Amino acid sequence: SNNSGDTTAPIISLIGDETITLNIGDTFTDQGATAIDETDGDISNLIIVTGFVDTTISGSYEVTYTVSDSSGNSSSINRTVVVLEAIPEPDPSQGL
Repeated sequence: SNNSGDTTAPIISLIGDETITLNIGDTFTDQGATAIDETDGDISNLIIVTGFVDTTISGSYEVTYTVSDSSGNSSSINRTVVVLEAIPEPDPSQGL
């Protein structure tokens, strides 16, 4: 099939929130994204995810989802994952 006339990039959408806030030690479960292309249909299975989230270190991490259709038109979308600093546990030796 010759899709040389296809110049429309796929539409990529996040599943879940654009910004996710976690505490140190939490597990980051990536809800992923979906991609629909005018010509190719549902191409969510072609999404490439880049970026790394280390939930043992506080900070802001970016996860990027990129997809290309069969004609080479590509789209990408980002999700920000914020890992919060640990809140110190109260020291039991201090008493009440």
